[in-house]
Amino acid sequence: IWITFPFVVESKSEYADNIIKLYQRANRDPNIHLQLSSLVYLFKLLEVFARGKDPYATIIYKSLTFSLVENHQKGEIRTLLLANFKYLFQMIDSIPIDVLLEPLIKQIHYTEGVTFTFNIIDFDFFQVCARHAKLSVKNGIQIMDLMAKIYLYNKLLQDNAFLVLLLLSSRFS
Repeated sequence: IWITFPFVVESKSEYADNIIKLYQRANRDPNIHLQLSSLVYLFKLLEVFARGKDPYATIIYKSLTFSLVENHQKGEIRTLLLANFKYLFQMIDSIPIDVLLEPLIKQIHYTEGVTFTFNIIDFDFFQVCARHAKLSVKNGIQIMDLMAKIYLYNKLLQDNAFLVLLLLSSRFS
């Protein structure tokens, strides 16, 4: 309803706020299917709102970012989130990726080897970030640091990390 009739939902901010709160509660529900469905709908809203420069896009983007950081150890949820962020970053280059990268990289550094293990989707995501128009030098260095550690200490994932390093070094050289 919100996508089709945004003027109706946004005519009273409490309607929009309640919808977002409902999705945020669903994101924390123990039922994985409800979580995944909720996240998919939030991404649909985010894509439409980001293209239309709707002010609710920022709120939804931050909510999805929080979900990624909060659920970094849950494989299905992290895969869904990263795949959708990858798609959004490729389709909408005006999205400020630093909002997502700052907390995500901190979370990875803090939990790597404990509750966070790298998967192929993580490297695909960082490749998209490396190509993104809004990637700052600061975030690029943070990603390079992360990839360099993987390259040096993880023989199985070395090639994946090298590709991201190569993309970043060619971009910022």
